[in-house]
Amino acid sequence: MKFADIPQALRVDIATRISEHAIAFTRYVRHRPDRRIELVGSGTLVRIGNRHAVLTAAHVVEDLPREGRIGVLYQPSFQHSSIDRTALTVVKLPRGDDPAIGPDLAAVLIHEPVAASIRAARRFFDLAAYRESMLTSPEPDHLTPWATNGFFEESIKSRRIPEAIVTEFHNTTLLGLIDRRPDVAGFDYFEIPVSLTNRTNVPDKLNGLSGGGLWQVPLIGKGDEIRIKEPPKLSGVVFYQLPHTSTDFRVRCHGRNSVYLHAYDAIARA
Repeated sequence: MKFADIPQALRVDIATRISEHAIAFTRYVRHRPDRRIELVGSGTLVRIGNRHAVLTAAHVVEDLPREGRIGVLYQPSFQHSSIDRTALTVVKLPRGDDPAIGPDLAAVLIHEPVAASIRAARRFFDLAAYRESMLTSPEPDHLTPWATNGFFEESIKSRRIPEAIVTEFHNTTLLGLIDRRPDVAGFDYFEIPVSLTNRTNVPDKLNGLSGGGLWQVPLIGKGDEIRIKEPPKLSGVVFYQLPHTSTDFRVRCHGRNSVYLHAYDAIARA
């Protein structure tokens, strides 16, 4: 299926569905007079039974404050939302020595009642409901479009108003295709090629997208009849942008096995 064939209204619908599970981590900064809030990284709200968590990249978690409050973005607001660090538990997974290779995957458990507060505004993707099908009979990789979702540093806008600085963060969903890469230490990988000539609204640097979700979007139909066949399925986690070549740059992601085996088991045991 060609991306040009996907109607704009359907693209908006896909982005809306995926963004319901999106979250980002932020922190206060003192050294920038033009901005008081800094983007740390992106994540996806997930759950296994009554365990609620943010699935993200390990290097994002490593950059979070170890005490005090951690800023979060998950709903439109004029106020900067934050969570006390004591309401979060980092779930550790194996971490590779080379940032470009990985593994680079982590989860942050959200304790009640903070999870309840987030549930009132956003949805936690149910990993348990899709685990078996994602591990045994997923949709073919190249027959459906894929999407990455997260927050970009380059899309942040700051403006000064009397007695304050207003900073705007924008959640973004990008559609594309994927290439499967070899497994490393039992973790699977995908790469998303971004053409330097045919891209639309994709910045050169995707800083902030790390930890964001990789989603497979099953579609059905042709022409004006194209529609979503099934809800978009969380299928991976973004963690690294590879250097530009003469034709493209690539975004490296963990895949289904990394999410539904390694991350799933770590969250379930925590």
